[in-house]
Amino acid sequence: TPSYQFTVDQDYSYTVAYKHVPYTITTDATDDVVTIDIDADGQTPAGTYEAGSNANFPFNLTNESYRFLNWTDNGNNVGSNATYSLTNIQANHNIVANFVRVWSISHTADVEFHTTATPHNDLYDDGSVLSFNVVNTPANMQFKCWSLNGEEQQGETNPNEFNVTLHGNYEVSAVFEQLYTLTLVKDPNVDVIHLSGAGNYINGAQVTVSSSADANSGYEFDGWYDANNEIVSNVESFQYTMDGDATLTAKYTYDVPNVTLHTS
Repeated sequence: TPSYQFTVDQDYSYTVAYKHVPYTITTDATDDVVTIDIDADGQTPAGTYEAGSNANFPFNLTNESYRFLNWTDNGNNVGSNATYSLTNIQANHNIVANFVRVWSISHTADVEFHTTATPHNDLYDDGSVLSFNVVNTPANMQFKCWSLNGEEQQGETNPNEFNVTLHGNYEVSAVFEQLYTLTLVKDPNVDVIHLSGAGNYINGAQVTVSSSADANSGYEFDGWYDANNEIVSNVESFQYTMDGDATLTAKYTYDVPNVTLHTS
Protein backbone atom coordinates (compact mmCIF):
# COMPACT_ATOMS: atom_id res chain seq x y z
CA THR A 1 0.00 0.00 0.00
CA PRO A 2 1.19 3.59 -0.56
CA SER A 3 0.84 4.28 3.19
CA TYR A 4 2.98 2.58 5.88
CA GLN A 5 3.14 3.20 9.66
CA PHE A 6 6.09 2.34 11.90
CA THR A 7 7.50 3.28 15.31
CA VAL A 8 10.79 5.14 15.30
CA ASP A 9 13.12 3.45 17.77
CA GLN A 10 16.34 3.50 15.77
CA ASP A 11 17.76 4.74 12.48
CA TYR A 12 15.93 3.40 9.42
CA SER A 13 16.42 3.71 5.65
CA TYR A 14 13.41 3.06 3.42
CA THR A 15 13.14 2.94 -0.37
CA VAL A 16 9.87 3.68 -2.19
CA ALA A 17 9.53 1.41 -5.22
CA TYR A 18 7.18 1.95 -8.17
CA LYS A 19 6.38 -0.22 -11.13
CA HIS A 20 4.64 0.59 -14.42
CA VAL A 21 0.97 -0.35 -14.67
CA PRO A 22 0.51 -2.29 -17.92
CA TYR A 23 -1.26 -0.45 -20.68
CA THR A 24 -4.35 -1.95 -22.30
CA ILE A 25 -4.51 -2.53 -26.06
CA THR A 26 -7.91 -3.35 -27.56
CA THR A 27 -8.43 -4.34 -31.20
CA ASP A 28 -11.52 -4.45 -33.40
CA ALA A 29 -12.56 -4.59 -37.03
CA THR A 30 -15.55 -3.04 -38.77
CA ASP A 31 -18.38 -5.50 -39.53
CA ASP A 32 -16.46 -8.42 -38.00
CA VAL A 33 -15.00 -9.23 -41.41
CA VAL A 34 -11.45 -10.00 -40.29
CA THR A 35 -9.45 -11.53 -37.51
CA ILE A 36 -6.51 -9.70 -35.91
CA ASP A 37 -3.49 -11.97 -36.19
CA ILE A 38 -0.93 -12.87 -33.55
CA ASP A 39 2.13 -10.69 -33.98
CA ALA A 40 5.66 -11.77 -34.79
CA ASP A 41 6.56 -12.20 -31.11
CA GLY A 42 3.85 -14.76 -30.60
CA GLN A 43 1.78 -12.41 -28.45
CA THR A 44 -1.87 -11.73 -28.92
CA PRO A 45 -2.06 -8.03 -29.88
CA ALA A 46 -5.15 -7.36 -27.82
CA GLY A 47 -4.27 -7.37 -24.12
CA THR A 48 -1.92 -5.61 -21.73
CA TYR A 49 1.57 -4.31 -22.49
CA GLU A 50 4.33 -3.07 -20.26
CA ALA A 51 5.41 0.54 -20.74
CA GLY A 52 8.04 0.87 -23.43
CA SER A 53 7.19 -2.37 -25.15
CA ASN A 54 6.41 -2.82 -28.86
CA ALA A 55 3.61 -4.59 -30.70
CA ASN A 56 2.63 -5.33 -34.29
CA PHE A 57 -0.92 -5.61 -35.54
CA PRO A 58 -1.38 -7.39 -38.88
CA PHE A 59 -4.85 -8.37 -40.12
CA ASN A 60 -6.11 -11.48 -41.85
CA LEU A 61 -8.98 -10.76 -44.26
CA THR A 62 -11.54 -13.52 -43.94
CA ASN A 63 -14.26 -12.10 -46.21
CA GLU A 64 -13.40 -11.22 -49.82
CA SER A 65 -16.52 -9.08 -50.07
CA TYR A 66 -14.62 -6.37 -48.17
CA ARG A 67 -11.40 -4.49 -48.75
CA PHE A 68 -9.10 -2.93 -46.18
CA LEU A 69 -9.51 0.85 -45.85
CA ASN A 70 -7.25 2.00 -42.99
CA TRP A 71 -6.28 1.71 -39.34
CA THR A 72 -7.54 4.03 -36.64
CA ASP A 73 -5.84 4.34 -33.26
CA ASN A 74 -7.99 5.97 -30.59
CA GLY A 75 -10.16 7.31 -33.38
CA ASN A 76 -7.33 8.80 -35.42
CA ASN A 77 -6.44 7.61 -38.94
CA VAL A 78 -2.96 6.11 -38.72
CA GLY A 79 -2.52 4.81 -42.26
CA SER A 80 -3.29 1.87 -44.50
CA ASN A 81 -0.24 -0.35 -44.23
CA ALA A 82 -1.01 -4.05 -43.98
CA THR A 83 0.51 -4.07 -40.46
CA TYR A 84 0.18 -1.35 -37.84
CA SER A 85 3.04 -1.13 -35.35
CA LEU A 86 3.33 0.46 -31.92
CA THR A 87 6.72 1.26 -30.44
CA ASN A 88 7.51 2.37 -26.89
CA ILE A 89 3.95 1.98 -25.67
CA GLN A 90 3.11 4.71 -23.17
CA ALA A 91 -0.72 4.78 -23.27
CA ASN A 92 -3.84 2.73 -23.75
CA HIS A 93 -4.79 2.16 -27.38
CA ASN A 94 -7.98 1.16 -29.17
CA ILE A 95 -6.91 -0.06 -32.61
CA VAL A 96 -9.51 -0.68 -35.32
CA ALA A 97 -9.00 -2.17 -38.77
CA ASN A 98 -11.56 -0.45 -41.02
CA PHE A 99 -13.02 -2.14 -44.05
CA VAL A 100 -15.50 -1.20 -46.79
CA ARG A 101 -17.98 -3.49 -48.54
CA VAL A 102 -17.23 -4.03 -52.23
CA TRP A 103 -19.60 -5.15 -54.98
CA SER A 104 -19.33 -6.60 -58.46
CA ILE A 105 -20.96 -5.12 -61.56
CA SER A 106 -21.69 -6.86 -64.86
CA HIS A 107 -23.46 -5.68 -67.98
CA THR A 108 -24.43 -6.78 -71.47
CA ALA A 109 -22.27 -5.96 -74.48
CA ASP A 110 -24.67 -3.35 -75.85
CA VAL A 111 -24.11 -0.98 -72.91
CA GLU A 112 -21.13 0.66 -71.23
CA PHE A 113 -20.58 2.70 -68.07
CA HIS A 114 -18.33 5.38 -66.66
CA THR A 115 -17.62 6.36 -63.08
CA THR A 116 -15.25 8.42 -60.97
CA ALA A 117 -14.99 5.57 -58.47
CA THR A 118 -11.78 3.53 -58.38
CA PRO A 119 -12.16 -0.23 -58.94
CA HIS A 120 -10.29 -2.70 -56.77
CA ASN A 121 -9.82 -6.01 -58.57
CA ASP A 122 -12.89 -5.14 -60.68
CA LEU A 123 -14.93 -4.52 -57.53
CA TYR A 124 -16.37 -1.17 -56.44
CA ASP A 125 -16.88 0.28 -52.98
CA ASP A 126 -20.36 0.38 -51.51
CA GLY A 127 -22.08 3.63 -52.52
CA SER A 128 -20.13 4.06 -55.76
CA VAL A 129 -22.19 5.64 -58.57
CA LEU A 130 -21.95 4.20 -62.10
CA SER A 131 -23.60 5.82 -65.13
CA PHE A 132 -24.66 3.54 -68.00
CA ASN A 133 -25.54 4.29 -71.61
CA VAL A 134 -26.54 2.25 -74.66
CA VAL A 135 -23.81 1.91 -77.29
CA ASN A 136 -25.54 -0.43 -79.74
CA THR A 137 -29.21 -0.81 -80.61
CA PRO A 138 -29.95 -4.07 -82.47
CA ALA A 139 -31.48 -3.83 -85.93
CA ASN A 140 -35.27 -3.46 -86.03
CA MET A 141 -35.36 -2.85 -82.29
CA GLN A 142 -36.16 0.12 -80.09
CA PHE A 143 -34.90 0.87 -76.57
CA LYS A 144 -37.63 0.30 -73.97
CA CYS A 145 -36.04 0.67 -70.51
CA TRP A 146 -33.19 -0.45 -68.28
CA SER A 147 -33.04 -3.72 -66.37
CA LEU A 148 -31.35 -4.22 -62.99
CA ASN A 149 -30.76 -7.80 -61.87
CA GLY A 150 -33.40 -8.99 -64.32
CA GLU A 151 -36.10 -6.53 -63.23
CA GLU A 152 -37.26 -3.90 -65.70
CA GLN A 153 -36.91 -0.35 -64.37
CA GLN A 154 -40.05 1.10 -65.95
CA GLY A 155 -39.25 4.70 -65.07
CA GLU A 156 -35.75 4.54 -66.57
CA THR A 157 -36.37 5.16 -70.27
CA ASN A 158 -33.36 7.30 -71.19
CA PRO A 159 -30.91 5.18 -73.23
CA ASN A 160 -28.16 7.74 -72.68
CA GLU A 161 -28.15 7.76 -68.88
CA PHE A 162 -28.93 5.23 -66.16
CA ASN A 163 -27.29 5.94 -62.79
CA VAL A 164 -26.76 3.05 -60.39
CA THR A 165 -25.63 3.45 -56.77
CA LEU A 166 -24.01 0.23 -55.65
CA HIS A 167 -25.47 -1.43 -52.60
CA GLY A 168 -25.21 -4.96 -53.93
CA ASN A 169 -23.89 -7.07 -56.80
CA TYR A 170 -25.67 -5.78 -59.89
CA GLU A 171 -26.23 -6.91 -63.47
CA VAL A 172 -27.31 -4.14 -65.83
CA SER A 173 -28.82 -4.60 -69.26
CA ALA A 174 -30.84 -2.64 -71.80
CA VAL A 175 -34.32 -3.88 -72.70
CA PHE A 176 -35.31 -3.55 -76.35
CA GLU A 177 -38.61 -3.98 -78.15
CA GLN A 178 -39.18 -5.38 -81.63
CA LEU A 179 -40.09 -2.81 -84.27
CA TYR A 180 -42.51 -3.70 -87.04
CA THR A 181 -42.81 -1.87 -90.34
CA LEU A 182 -46.12 -0.57 -91.62
CA THR A 183 -46.03 0.07 -95.37
CA LEU A 184 -48.82 2.01 -97.07
CA VAL A 185 -49.39 1.61 -100.80
CA LYS A 186 -51.42 3.74 -103.16
CA ASP A 187 -53.88 2.18 -105.51
CA PRO A 188 -51.67 1.66 -108.55
CA ASN A 189 -54.42 2.97 -110.78
CA VAL A 190 -54.75 6.28 -108.96
CA ASP A 191 -52.16 9.05 -108.78
CA VAL A 192 -54.10 11.57 -106.69
CA ILE A 193 -54.06 9.71 -103.36
CA HIS A 194 -52.40 11.00 -100.16
CA LEU A 195 -51.43 8.49 -97.44
CA SER A 196 -50.26 8.91 -93.82
CA GLY A 197 -49.31 6.53 -91.01
CA ALA A 198 -46.45 4.52 -92.53
CA GLY A 199 -43.45 3.88 -90.27
CA ASN A 200 -41.86 1.59 -87.69
CA TYR A 201 -43.83 0.72 -84.55
CA ILE A 202 -43.61 -1.55 -81.53
CA ASN A 203 -45.92 -4.51 -81.07
CA GLY A 204 -49.39 -3.45 -80.01
CA ALA A 205 -49.02 0.16 -81.15
CA GLN A 206 -52.23 1.86 -82.29
CA VAL A 207 -51.48 3.65 -85.55
CA THR A 208 -53.78 6.13 -87.24
CA VAL A 209 -53.84 5.22 -90.92
CA SER A 210 -55.51 7.58 -93.35
CA SER A 211 -55.94 8.11 -97.05
CA SER A 212 -57.54 10.82 -99.13
CA ALA A 213 -58.02 11.60 -102.79
CA ASP A 214 -57.83 15.03 -104.31
CA ALA A 215 -61.09 16.88 -104.36
CA ASN A 216 -63.01 16.66 -107.62
CA SER A 217 -60.75 13.82 -108.73
CA GLY A 218 -63.73 11.62 -109.31
CA TYR A 219 -62.37 8.80 -107.12
CA GLU A 220 -64.26 7.27 -104.20
CA PHE A 221 -62.62 5.29 -101.39
CA ASP A 222 -63.19 1.55 -101.64
CA GLY A 223 -61.18 0.27 -98.63
CA TRP A 224 -57.87 -0.69 -97.05
CA TYR A 225 -56.62 -4.11 -98.13
CA ASP A 226 -53.84 -6.27 -96.71
CA ALA A 227 -51.17 -8.23 -98.56
CA ASN A 228 -53.65 -11.07 -99.10
CA ASN A 229 -56.06 -8.63 -100.74
CA GLU A 230 -58.46 -8.98 -97.83
CA ILE A 231 -60.25 -5.88 -96.67
CA VAL A 232 -59.06 -4.44 -93.36
CA SER A 233 -61.22 -1.31 -93.15
CA ASN A 234 -63.76 0.41 -95.33
CA VAL A 235 -63.14 3.89 -93.93
CA GLU A 236 -60.37 6.20 -95.06
CA SER A 237 -59.02 6.89 -91.55
CA PHE A 238 -58.87 4.18 -88.88
CA GLN A 239 -56.76 2.76 -86.03
CA TYR A 240 -54.53 -0.12 -87.01
CA THR A 241 -52.99 -2.38 -84.33
CA MET A 242 -49.44 -3.49 -85.06
CA ASP A 243 -48.68 -7.17 -84.49
CA GLY A 244 -46.10 -7.68 -87.21
CA ASP A 245 -44.84 -6.23 -90.48
CA ALA A 246 -47.80 -5.18 -92.59
CA THR A 247 -48.58 -3.70 -95.99
CA LEU A 248 -51.88 -1.93 -96.53
CA THR A 249 -53.16 -0.73 -99.88
CA ALA A 250 -55.69 2.05 -100.24
CA LYS A 251 -58.01 1.25 -103.10
CA TYR A 252 -60.37 3.58 -104.91
CA THR A 253 -63.01 3.31 -107.57
CA TYR A 254 -63.73 5.89 -110.17
CA ASP A 255 -67.15 7.43 -109.92
CA VAL A 256 -68.27 7.63 -113.52
CA PRO A 257 -70.46 10.68 -113.93
CA ASN A 258 -73.91 10.27 -115.32
CA VAL A 259 -74.18 11.72 -118.80
CA THR A 260 -77.56 12.52 -120.25
CA LEU A 261 -77.74 12.79 -123.97
CA HIS A 262 -80.43 14.78 -125.65
CA THR A 263 -81.35 14.41 -129.25
CA SER A 264 -83.35 16.77 -131.36
